[in-house]
Amino acid sequence: MELIYTNGVLVQAITRGDGTVGDDVTTNVRTIRSIPLTLSQPVSIRVRGEVMMTKSDFDRINRERIESGEPMFANPRNAA
Repeated sequence: MELIYTNGVLVQAITRGDGTVGDDVTTNVRTIRSIPLTLSQPVSIRVRGEVMMTKSDFDRINRERIESGEPMFANPRNAA
């Protein structure tokens, strides 16, 4: 995951995808409470890190998807 902040504001979140082309996941990332939407300083910076999901969360999400009639995720990487 790469988070792009401009003047301290999260403007874009992208996946690394296949190493060349990634996906814009800004809307999804904005829902993650632990990721700040604004920084304490008005800096422009790119932050890279890994997104992880526990097996128990993956199983819970798939159960919820089944109950709501949605298809299951194939693996935690796709779900995260």
